[in-house]
Amino acid sequence: MKNNKELKKENMKLIKNYENAVEDIAKEICKIFDCEYDKADWTGCEIGDIFSVGNMFLHLADMITILKMNATRQEFVAYYDAVMDGKKINLRNWLVMTRRGMKV
Repeated sequence: MKNNKELKKENMKLIKNYENAVEDIAKEICKIFDCEYDKADWTGCEIGDIFSVGNMFLHLADMITILKMNATRQEFVAYYDAVMDGKKINLRNWLVMTRRGMKV
C-alpha cells in the first residue's frame, strides 16, 4: 500500500500531465484563432477551465470540439455570436446543423 507522500507525488504527476495536454489544446486553438498562447489567458490562471481568445471565452469542451470537428475561426465566431444572442445549442450540434444547411 502506498503512503500519502507517494500518492501525492502520483497525483501531482497526473495533474501536470493533464495541464500539459490542456495547454497543447489551447496552443492549437491559438493557431486557429491566429493569436499567441499565454498562460494568463486562462480565466483566473486556472489551466483547463475557461480560456480567453480575443473578446471570447471558450470552455475546454468547445476547444476539443473545434479540434475534433476541424471547425474554423469563422464558424466558432458565428456560433459564439448566436449563443450571445440567446441561442441554446452546443457547438457540436450547431456545427452539424449549419454544415448541413439547416436553420439553427
